[in-house]
Amino acid sequence: MADNSIQENRLSLARASLREALARYSHLRQGKKNSNNTELEAALQTQLDILSYTSEKLDRNVIRIATFGMVSRGKSAVLNALLGQKILQTGPLNGVTQWPRSVRWSVPLPLLDSVEP
Repeated sequence: MADNSIQENRLSLARASLREALARYSHLRQGKKNSNNTELEAALQTQLDILSYTSEKLDRNVIRIATFGMVSRGKSAVLNALLGQKILQTGPLNGVTQWPRSVRWSVPLPLLDSVEP
C-alpha cells in the first residue's frame, strides 16, 4: 500500500511539473512573438511540443523508457527498480540480458483509481 502511495505521488509530481513547464511558456504555444530570435523560438516550440505530447501520454498512463549502454552497467537493475518488480534478469556475470526486451507494466488498479485525470 505504501508503494502505491509513493508511485501515486511521483506520478502526480511528474504531471504537475510538465503542466507547470507548459503553462510557463504558454505564450509561445499560442503563437505570440516576444523576441527577434525566431530560430530560438522554433527550437523552444519543438521542445514544448515534446513536453505536451509527454504530458498527454502521462495523463493516459503511458510511459516508455528505453535504456542502452555498455555491458554490465545496471540497465536491467534500474528498470527493475523503476518497475518495482524483478522482471528483467540480473546477475554478477557480464551479459545476463543478451537480447532487447519489451516489458509491459500495468499500474495497479488501486493506484489508477486514486490518480486524478
